[in-house]
Amino acid sequence: MVGSRRVPVLAAVAVGGVVLVGLGVFFAREGLQTASAWAGVLSFFLGVIALGVTVWLALRHPPAGRDGQSISGSSAGRDINQIESVDGDFTTGIG
Repeated sequence: MVGSRRVPVLAAVAVGGVVLVGLGVFFAREGLQTASAWAGVLSFFLGVIALGVTVWLALRHPPAGRDGQSISGSSAGRDINQIESVDGDFTTGIG
């Protein structure tokens, strides 16, 4: 399972690296004035894309999770507490 997730991440990193190197070569060949203008245009579109992704992530529904918390097989006495299995978050303490 971990290996199948690693392939798209490595592919994205490789593509991103190639794009950055290509942009660097392009900017170096164009000269400072033209490269500055292109960088401004590209950063505008990158900002618009980032804003769109942010809004999409904020509006999407979270994935269906577990149905809350449960504790089973527990016994509580005066000085000893035993818990057999916990599903979900578990916090101990007074108050």
